[in-house]
Formats: sequence, C-alpha cells, structure tokens
Amino acid sequence: MFKNRPTCSLHDVICETFFNKGKVKVFDDFIGHTHSRFWNPRDERYVDFNQPFSIEKTAMLPEEDFPEFNGPLGEILNSEDKKTAWINGYVHRQITAILYAKQAAMLGAVTLARAVNNPESMSYALNQATEEARHMIALYDYITLRFGSPYPNPAQYQALMINIVEASKVHLQLIGVQILIEGLGMGALSWFIRRVKDPLLKRICSLVASDDSTHHKFGLDWLKYDFPLLNETLRNEAEDWALYCFKGFEEAIFAVEELVRFYTGCGFSQEQARDITNTWHVNTSPQYAMIFTDLAHTLQNYDVISARTEAWYSFWLSKVPHSDKAFADIIKSGTDILTAINRPVNQRNTLNVKVN
Repeated sequence: MFKNRPTCSLHDVICETFFNKGKVKVFDDFIGHTHSRFWNPRDERYVDFNQPFSIEKTAMLPEEDFPEFNGPLGEILNSEDKKTAWINGYVHRQITAILYAKQAAMLGAVTLARAVNNPESMSYALNQATEEARHMIALYDYITLRFGSPYPNPAQYQALMINIVEASKVHLQLIGVQILIEGLGMGALSWFIRRVKDPLLKRICSLVASDDSTHHKFGLDWLKYDFPLLNETLRNEAEDWALYCFKGFEEAIFAVEELVRFYTGCGFSQEQARDITNTWHVNTSPQYAMIFTDLAHTLQNYDVISARTEAWYSFWLSKVPHSDKAFADIIKSGTDILTAINRPVNQRNTLNVKVN
C-alpha cells in the first residue's frame, strides 16, 4: 500500500509555511479540541446499538428522495416492499462507500504523518488517523448489524481509493483526502443526518461529521494559505488531480455502468438503458446533486478550478450551491452531544479516568 511514499520536496511550502509560520494557529485549534470531540463507538453513552429498526418493513429514506421512481424504475418496482428494498439497498451501498472512504482517509493520514518532518504536523495527521479508525468501527458495526456485511467494494472505487492513498506527493494527498474525501463525506453525512429514518444511523453520522468538519477545514485552510504559493507546474498538477478524483467519485456514486446493466437486464436496449440512467438517476438526483455542486463550487472558490478544467465541472457549477447554515447546524448538533458527555471526563486528567 505504501510503496510510493509521498516526497517532502514541498516541505518548505507545505510544512513550514502552513504548519510553522503562524499564519493560522491550526494545531492549537485542531489538536487542542481533540478531547472535547472524543467519542467511543463501543460505548453506549455515545452510540446505542440496541435501537431497533426493521430494514424489511421501513424504508430508511423518504421515497421523494428518489425521483427515479417517476420513471421506468417505478414500473419495475411495482410494490412498496420492492421500493423499500431498493431504497435500503441504496443506503447499504452508500454507507459502505463511506466506510471504504474512511479507510482510505485513515491510511492517507498515516501516509501524511510519514511524509512530514515536524512533530506538530505528525501529531495532527496521527490524530486524524485515530479519528478515522473510530469512524470505521462505528460504520462497520452498523453495517453488520443492519445488513450483515459491507457491500462489495466496486473495483473502480477501490482503485480510486488506492490511488488517493498512494499519491506520490504531499499536496496531492491533501487534495485527495482533506478536500475530496472529507468534502464529499460531509455532504453525504449531512444528507443522512437530515433525511434518514433510522435514529442509530443519524447518531453515527452526526458524530462522524463532528470530526470530518475539522478535517475538511484543515484542507480548506491549506488551500487558502499555501495553495497559491505553489508554482504553476504544481498547481496544474493539483488541479488535474482534483479533477481526476472528482470524476472518479462522480462515477462511483452514481454507478452509471451498474445502472445501465440493471436496465439492460430488465429488457431495455443498451441505448435505452443509458438514456434512462442519465435522465432519471444522474440529472434528477437532488441529494447527490447538492453534494457535488457544493464541492465543485468549493474547488472553484479556492482556485482549484481554472479555465483549463472548468468545462469538466460545468454541469455542477451551473447549479446553486447549498447554504452553509445546514452544515453549521449539523456540526453544532454533534458537538453539543459530545460536549454533554465529555465535559465531566475532560475536567479530570485522562490518565486517571476510571475504566469499567
């Protein structure tokens, strides 16, 4: 996995400017609040896995979140039971995709820790790896409880994750993990928090989002302060890498080829299947349209999209981005949960906390 260790040829820019020269007190902020947002996925004070929910009887998301039911899919799934199974199968795939992304983010953080040279940078990266590990535990336990096992990782998605983790330069690691993985992750988590009917999944997503918001902000701070300092060659490299990752996630999330195979299996021609997929799944998907629209506008606002690549994002940039207030409310909700639980513990030395 780590055969291509990221180089530190950009150390003077990335490590010294952003991490050490005081433009932003990133480590006082990120590391200093680690204990306040601590949570343990195996402690029922944080996550109670005993909450009942029947995936056989109840759709985990509202039917109105699936406008594709207004097309040929609605005729194929001609009963409520079939629609419930489709919706819950969709949740299974998307939550599993988040699990695999968390795995990549953890490995990416470890890779970053190996690449940087100062202890503050290493401490931040390893702290993120720890937080990603608890996300993996919570998501895996949830998927096992509700669905039996994770959905198989599609080869294309797996290859994308591996390429991000094995990116050969630090600035590509930051773009791939902190910006793309964490940015899309925040969008997906916010959708589940607002719409999912299973209170257990809502709770897990809230706690994961409370961590991911800091990881993504770290990447945005890097884009704000250090990305403009890269020379033209490195900026173009980062811009092309961001586009590669963005389009890879787009294909993986919308699963275009998988849907085309589904419709051809239902008797439609290849051309009809592709037209149905584009019309009823890609162009009318409100939830993921919001997620990709927000990320595309973020990349544009931080100059990661230029005239060289803007056309590739035109579909998403033509849409109005989502309000930041929803994200702020979601983050505050998760923070409030953890503050109430952690305040008594954090008033003591953590080494003296009683272990039951």
